[in-house]
Amino acid sequence: MRKMNFYQKGKNGFTLVELLVVIAIIGILIGLLLPAVQAAREAARRMSCTNNLKQLALAAHNHHDTYGTFPAGYCPQNWAIDKFGDNLLVNWAADGSGSDYYQRELISYLVPLLPFIEQAPLYDSIKSMHESGAYVPPTVDYKTYSPSAGGALEPSPFTYEISNVLCPSDSSGVSDDFGAISYRACHGDVLDRRVIVANNSMVTNYVSDRGVFSRGDKTSCSMGGISDGTSNTIFFSEACLGSGISRAEKGGIILNAFTTSDSPAVCFNYKGDDTLTMDTSSSGMFWGQGHFTYTMFFTILPPNSPSCAQGDNAEQNPLISASSNHSGGANGALADGSVRFFSDTINAGSAGDLSIPRPAATLAGQSIYGVWGALGSRNGGESSSGL
Repeated sequence: MRKMNFYQKGKNGFTLVELLVVIAIIGILIGLLLPAVQAAREAARRMSCTNNLKQLALAAHNHHDTYGTFPAGYCPQNWAIDKFGDNLLVNWAADGSGSDYYQRELISYLVPLLPFIEQAPLYDSIKSMHESGAYVPPTVDYKTYSPSAGGALEPSPFTYEISNVLCPSDSSGVSDDFGAISYRACHGDVLDRRVIVANNSMVTNYVSDRGVFSRGDKTSCSMGGISDGTSNTIFFSEACLGSGISRAEKGGIILNAFTTSDSPAVCFNYKGDDTLTMDTSSSGMFWGQGHFTYTMFFTILPPNSPSCAQGDNAEQNPLISASSNHSGGANGALADGSVRFFSDTINAGSAGDLSIPRPAATLAGQSIYGVWGALGSRNGGESSSGL
């Protein structure tokens, strides 16, 4: 008689149902953990961005301690040269007009700050290029230069990438050919108007100095010029780099957006319109160029509003808004050295009201753009206590 085996062999592996349950549980866990990981990474990037802005604010103060003024936003007196190596003031009338004005390349606020952000060798190379007469401006046309007549070509120092002027959350527009920049100096709450006339020269109808960083050959700002208080005045903020992605509002500049008499509200009300013609590559392209398109911003429209240009290229009378890839706003450094996060819902007064005209060229007193505008004005007599 056969013996009964009371010990049955155990199962090997899982059933299909069990396997599917395990996979589902793993998927749910990944779905729960991935946003947390991404949020932690973005928090780290935002902290790094905050530190970058802090270093720029400290550099501006060190510049002030050394020279008695903050650096110019563009066209600093001692760096004022055009693409032919001539002094910037040649053939330039007192009102800023001149037959060769349109050809001028303007040095940005960052160049004088380079020695104060541990970039002294880069500053020295630019200064040497400047003094040798071999100067080439920071533009797409001049990626290389020759230090001596007939000598070998070398990369322009302006093509050097400076990692701590790039927001870690905004690297999509970084090119190997140019030195890009995320951080902009504040020009204030009045939009400069420039009119290109028939002989291809450019006349500056007016130059605003409401912000700390303005045109250096016309005015300069010291600590005493910030009568609104350093904790009520913004130095720097960020603006997204041009990504080259079609229809990208952040980093894009809407072309042919308004006329010289239109209210900035025209630009504000383009938000979300994906039918407009945009330049999606120029924003922040050159850290060495003092043009608004590349290194300046205005406290007119709140953070993450559109940026617009008057003409069919991004350099024609642009209104550049602060923007970032951080959710809900943008970082900014105040004149007291502190860094804060400014919400895109900050009080910007009448920014979107089409019935409010563009401020007068000689605007004095309080900003019409609420708390955000008040932060951009260094001597408007406003309080930004609504932050």
